[in-house]
Order: sequence, then C-alpha cells, then structure tokens
Amino acid sequence: MIEVRAARPEELALLQADLAKDKRWEQVDLSKSIVGVVTREGEIVQFVSARLIWQIEPLKWVRGKRKTCNPFQRQKATLLAIRWIENWLTDPHNNPFIRAYFCVIAEKNVMRKLAVAFGMRRIYRGCETYGKDL
Repeated sequence: MIEVRAARPEELALLQADLAKDKRWEQVDLSKSIVGVVTREGEIVQFVSARLIWQIEPLKWVRGKRKTCNPFQRQKATLLAIRWIENWLTDPHNNPFIRAYFCVIAEKNVMRKLAVAFGMRRIYRGCETYGKDL
C-alpha cells in the first residue's frame, strides 16, 4: 500500500545522503525543511521537501548618494546594511519560521566576495544567486 507521512527525524540523514548523490537537485538542508515521505509497504520510495525563504533585494544606493561617500564609508554602509538585515532575519521574534535567505548579486567581484565572506554560497549555476541558511 502507498502512504504518505511526515519524515521522522531519524530518517533525514538517509534522505540527505540520497539527495547529495544527485547533483541535478539543489542541495538543501533537509533538517531545516518540511519533509514528507511516500512509503510502499513501509519502505520510503519518494520524498518531498519545502522551505520558506526570504529574498533580499535590493541592497541599493539612493540615486546620487553613493558618490557623496568615500570608499571606506561605502564599504561600511554596505557591511552594516547586510549585518542589520541578517540580524533581523535571525531574530526568532521577527522571523519564527523562515530559516534561509537568498539574493541575486549583479555587482562585480567585490560583492560576490563579500557574500562568500558572510558565509553565503552560490545556489544556482548560470546566474549570480547566493544563499545562506540561518
């Protein structure tokens, strides 16, 4: 008989290992997702995962204001803006359910390097989309 149910915590490692073997799928952390399994005669034959995610966009200068700051001030402003939004997102009072975020980085290498320095990783090939689990 085919049945569906929520995955049990002890099954997540097996499902995560199965997902890791197939690079066609985005490598998500199943422990931070809602996971359901389909069983046939008690054996897992399929699984589904869902997660809520924030999209951070834009991180943008007000027109004409970027040039009014020196390079140090521009770096500091960007760093502080990123830290502020990440701190807000990681506060369970503000955000009890969403455990990841992503952003598209259109800037050159500086912003990409900054994203990596903040612990983000490229999550889609073919475009500059970086994400981070909270």
